[in-house]
Amino acid sequence: MKNKLAITIAFLLVTTTTGHTADLLRGTISSPAASANWTGAYVGAGVSYGAFSDTDERFGGFESAGSGLAGTVHAGYMHHMDNDIVVGIEADYTQLDAPFTTLPPGFPALDVETVMTLRGRIGVAFDKVQPYVTAGITHASTSIDELEDTGFVAGLGIDVKITENVLFGIQYQHHMWKEFADDPIDVDHDVATARLSYQF
Repeated sequence: MKNKLAITIAFLLVTTTTGHTADLLRGTISSPAASANWTGAYVGAGVSYGAFSDTDERFGGFESAGSGLAGTVHAGYMHHMDNDIVVGIEADYTQLDAPFTTLPPGFPALDVETVMTLRGRIGVAFDKVQPYVTAGITHASTSIDELEDTGFVAGLGIDVKITENVLFGIQYQHHMWKEFADDPIDVDHDVATARLSYQF
């Protein structure tokens, strides 16, 4: 009788312990910590600083005082893939005042007034942090009518999710125009931007 009672108690203990352990394992395996999702459209604004420079074939070179602080707006869309690669597309518009302080004799005053880009981007998501690279086309217009051109832009950046919908980022872009507006003027533009975005 004692042996049967001991066996029964041991069976109940093993069954209860096994079931409790299985529940713990099931909860651990089926409920991992959720990571940030970067998929969605976003809009935002930022503050940038940049400088233009030129080395051409005809003159000794144009020099710019830089754009100073400029306002910029942007919009885009990102898709977060299963392997944590994030791909997307982005456009931005910058209103600036970048005067060229050194000009050839007789050349009229020249300011770069707007810069627009359309770029692809690809990054890697580390939960709420995403470093990325970006490249595409850039278009600049100046204070001289019809003196505008489209070139190439490449850069890199990092975005951080402050909340589920609010992103803070730093981005660097290098713009290049070969023979700007069909003149022998090769223009470069380097710009760094601090950005705040809202993702839907």
